[in-house]
Amino acid sequence: MRQKAVLVLKSPSTNDASLDPYYNTLSERGYSAYFIPVLEDAFCNESDLDSTLLAGPSTVSGVIVTSGRAVKAWESSVQRIMSSRATSRTSGWDRIPFYAVGPKTAEQMRSMATAHDFEPSLCPSIVLGDEASGTGERLAHFLVEDVAKRGKPHPSQSMLYLTGDKVSDKIRSILVQAGILVTSLQVYETRSSSTFESDLNVLLRTFADDEELSWVTFFSPSGARTALPSLRRLYQLSTTDDVATNHTGPHVAAIGPTTASFLQDSCKLVVGAVAQKPDPLALADAISAFDGRHDAPVS
Repeated sequence: MRQKAVLVLKSPSTNDASLDPYYNTLSERGYSAYFIPVLEDAFCNESDLDSTLLAGPSTVSGVIVTSGRAVKAWESSVQRIMSSRATSRTSGWDRIPFYAVGPKTAEQMRSMATAHDFEPSLCPSIVLGDEASGTGERLAHFLVEDVAKRGKPHPSQSMLYLTGDKVSDKIRSILVQAGILVTSLQVYETRSSSTFESDLNVLLRTFADDEELSWVTFFSPSGARTALPSLRRLYQLSTTDDVATNHTGPHVAAIGPTTASFLQDSCKLVVGAVAQKPDPLALADAISAFDGRHDAPVS
């Protein structure tokens, strides 16, 4: 019997895919896991961010950073400024607080100047909130308390909030209710991978001779929109219109009911497995349960 391969439509959580929890959990059930990203991040409003950095923080009381992608956008701006040999009129970004969600984002900011040999005055130095937060809502409450300790900012100053294209209004709402001004600047956006189909073709050529693609796992409706045209050109995916016919292509799995509903209702696909929770164990349980019911043991 051929080895069952699972296509995991996301980037692995580490550079070494074999260390990703989805890889390990699926492998323990006898499946081969292959990762392929369907979405990619891109910087946006770069000139606005460059101008902000060059102007210095005279009108900024602090900077809110809730993801590593926003840190990367700041790093990219510093790199452009230093490469162009532009000079900051005020500088001083190392003298105001940067508020981070979680220790990983905070460490990216703290090490920015030394890791990249950047001008320190353009980089974060005072990084707060990481140990006390972990979520945007917790960070907002921490920030309110910290501002109260530091003293109310000058009326001309506001918090600079670096965002992506998908952002909750929770942080802004909490801060505004506390009388803290917030200026948002979108610095990155998530979009469909421009190389998905070519990446998929390259990946499929790496399958061993005894492997076959048995499952495709979707993590979001947006990821499904990106991946399905290419997958449908290569495979016969079971649809709700032909569910009674003999199915020869890979089965479809979904992380959670929202993605499952999109695949069923909008894409008319038969979803064989739905993870009850958005985690590796729930996914592996759903896939192996389906295969067990359909007398398809993994070799």
